[in-house]
Amino acid sequence: MIFVTLCTVRSGKFEDAIKATKGLPKALPPGIKLKARYSLFGRYDAIYIFEAPDETTATKFVRRLQDTLDTETFLAVPWTE
Repeated sequence: MIFVTLCTVRSGKFEDAIKATKGLPKALPPGIKLKARYSLFGRYDAIYIFEAPDETTATKFVRRLQDTLDTETFLAVPWTE
């Protein structure tokens, strides 16, 4: 399953967010495959695109981000015609 998480840094937590996410790719929970992460200009500060075997595993991963980030996560469903 592919998930997309949009993130906004919490007020006063910018430096903490940088430290917390810097080593993230090396310390991913079991079952999580980080596909991409980008810094954004606009309403959100970052986006994470990741694969997880189920919603429970995805939730555990996203909760690790929530000390410094406000998050909004979506399940991405393949486009079919």
